[in-house]
Amino acid sequence: MSEQALDLRRDLAAGSPIAFLSHLAVSLNNHASRLAELGRPDEAFPISQQAVAAYRDLAAADPAVHLPNLAGSLNNHAKRLIQLRRLPEALPLTRQALDIFRDLEVARPTAYTAAYTQTAATLGYGLVQAGLWEDATAALAEAWTVGRELPEHNRNILGLITRMLRRCHAEDAAGTASAFRAVTGLDVPGWMKEPPSGPPG
Repeated sequence: MSEQALDLRRDLAAGSPIAFLSHLAVSLNNHASRLAELGRPDEAFPISQQAVAAYRDLAAADPAVHLPNLAGSLNNHAKRLIQLRRLPEALPLTRQALDIFRDLEVARPTAYTAAYTQTAATLGYGLVQAGLWEDATAALAEAWTVGRELPEHNRNILGLITRMLRRCHAEDAAGTASAFRAVTGLDVPGWMKEPPSGPPG
């Protein structure tokens, strides 16, 4: 979406927020993601921040409709912050999004499994970047557990989760084993003890 079209939607939302704020929020979210894909995270950040603000207002007015969108927007904004190495700001947002998706998964099993998995993986990635191996393992083990419930065609994210879990184990085997067991009830599987094949993401 062009800046001109985005400005138009801002004007429409300002004049009639009930009718147009949700359209603006979608446009902001998509535009921020597009900028990030183009390698322009500095420009994506303020757009993503505006999307979160819009979705907060929408979710406050109608949580049943907009709470999932708020969670997704929080996770997307956290990704922008991680790209900018602003981890102390990113991690609380991802945790907030993850809390929302956990509740949604309970209320509507399978409807949000993919988003839940992606958000837990985002938190794990941010914690890996921060060098917090046990915390990262807990988030990634949750993502791995939930992600195995995804349809076969939608499991590509499990490869990234696997690589990050291997990285955690390579950095802190004892802490990782404890965290993995606490989340899954399982001992560290053999595949997780293999050397990491590359950077996590």
